[in-house]
Amino acid sequence: MVNHWKNRDEPAYRLIQCSNCERPNYYVDYGEKPLKNAVTSITLAPLTDGIRKEFLTEIFDPRMLGLGAIESTGLRLYHFETVLNSVNRDKPKLHRDRWKEADCWVISFHKNNGVYYELWIVPSHGYNVARIISESPPNGKPNRVTVETEAAPVGNSGLWFPRTCTCESVSDGELIQKEELRMTKISLNEPIDDKVFTLAGMGIKPGTPIAGKLPNGEPHVWTWTGTSVVDHVNPTIIPKSSPLPTGRRGRLLTTAVACAFIATAAALAIIFRRRRAKPPAS
Repeated sequence: MVNHWKNRDEPAYRLIQCSNCERPNYYVDYGEKPLKNAVTSITLAPLTDGIRKEFLTEIFDPRMLGLGAIESTGLRLYHFETVLNSVNRDKPKLHRDRWKEADCWVISFHKNNGVYYELWIVPSHGYNVARIISESPPNGKPNRVTVETEAAPVGNSGLWFPRTCTCESVSDGELIQKEELRMTKISLNEPIDDKVFTLAGMGIKPGTPIAGKLPNGEPHVWTWTGTSVVDHVNPTIIPKSSPLPTGRRGRLLTTAVACAFIATAAALAIIFRRRRAKPPAS
């Protein structure tokens, strides 16, 4: 996955995260943001459950797009099979309706925690979820999250996939966050070049140092030559890893994002552009 982050007062820079990349059971993290008093480096270290859940915040199953009433950085907490087969809810209600001049089914239910859900499903659009709403229980501040999805057919695959996803979060009647996600390149059931999952496929400048760890957990320093990883000749210039912008911090950024999602099992590759904007003060 490749993000292009942009702070309001700084030039855009690439942020790359990849699990099981370059080496089996390793992850790669690389922020191409120039540093004033340190050298930009690559992180290459063993992949653990803790790293996967807490650090690789931008990587999620792209099949979950439009299926969760949550911003994209929260989708990593959901599993496609679990969401489809969820039983922690009351009996759903079903009725016919229209969504943007297309026939649809509207399904509504309460989960066991009291949260109310409503989904608009359009059969003529590949049975994609065009809209999903979640509303918190009446006690406390009312919270409402809405995700609207525009889907389109992909090539000759006969499949539909989201082109845009817009998520709005409202608390006590006030818009607190809006995220716009736009897919610019989608391929389904197409072969994926093995280079995608290596440093060679990430366009990283030769000579970039790698601050990593060996399988036993000991710190180690390498250098990316542009074609291979070799032991670093001057490890004293390696800085501490720079902090990763989290989904929460992303709320304060006006972000233009282009991402490549790779799902090996489904042979799925996607590139999208994301923009988050904080609503102006009233």
